[in-house]
Amino acid sequence: MRRHRDERYSRRACARTRCGCRFAEPLVEECGAECPTGPRSPFRLPPRQYRCRTDGWLVVEAWSPVGLLPAGTLPHHDYLDALPTRRPIVLVGNDGHNSWVNQRALDLAGITASTPDPVGGKIARDADGQPTGVLTDEAQKFVTRLIPRPDEAELTDACARVLAQAAASGITSFLDIVTDSSDLRRYAVLAESGRLPQRIHAAIRISTELAKDPAAALTHLHDLRAHSAQTSGVRIGTAKVYLDGIADYPAQTAALIDPYLDSNGNPTSNYGDLYVSGPDFGQLATVLDAAGWQLHAHAIGDRVVRTALVLQSQLRVVQLGGG
Repeated sequence: MRRHRDERYSRRACARTRCGCRFAEPLVEECGAECPTGPRSPFRLPPRQYRCRTDGWLVVEAWSPVGLLPAGTLPHHDYLDALPTRRPIVLVGNDGHNSWVNQRALDLAGITASTPDPVGGKIARDADGQPTGVLTDEAQKFVTRLIPRPDEAELTDACARVLAQAAASGITSFLDIVTDSSDLRRYAVLAESGRLPQRIHAAIRISTELAKDPAAALTHLHDLRAHSAQTSGVRIGTAKVYLDGIADYPAQTAALIDPYLDSNGNPTSNYGDLYVSGPDFGQLATVLDAAGWQLHAHAIGDRVVRTALVLQSQLRVVQLGGG
């Protein structure tokens, strides 16, 4: 029998179990299914009341959106629905921009053919307009917000172990490119307990909606910096904003000048998405620059890179007094 951990804990999938459970303790509800292991399995334990959760979320990390076999296979919830489990399943892409879920997860999230794409995200759909189970960028939150998070103590301990390993490899400082209030609280706890060996420059995430309101974005940044002012080793002076997505399949949300091609090399109607418009980004950059903040912009497609560079050059002219 393997021992398993429910959705509040490890995100490593237990691939050989018939019930689809996770590794390690604690014990939760009885599933009644054997979870076989080989005789030399490191997870083979003395007989006890091992249980696993049969109706909790199964989350698998580091799915490769471009690695499905055979070549040309498109991700669809039907493949996950065929697995012998009733659990809602989420495969989190190793690019951080795509998730692949089964029908149970779609149902729990209330995602149907009539669900509109969120700002800064996309629900992949088939030829009939039905969701395929692939969620991109902000659309992932429809599902991920339903998944119970590990408790804060476990997250903090895990962070401490990673930072210690980084320090042992000679990493003494780094830029945390997407930071929120929970990350800052965790850094504060680590610093207070002497477990923060690096100097960290934290880039605060500005959401797509907040980017449309530069004054509110600036207030948000100032508030988080003020709350973290006493955290030794953490410096805050950068804002992070996503201007588009990624060019990788199946997302293809990076904003391009020319359209994406289909599998036959023919142009499609998809040019990618601008998550933040040029004028909105220009206003945000102007306000943050005047307040002394650096702006870290995620810009992948050539269309959005051109937009960002033009706006940056215009801002530079204003700074030099040329217009």
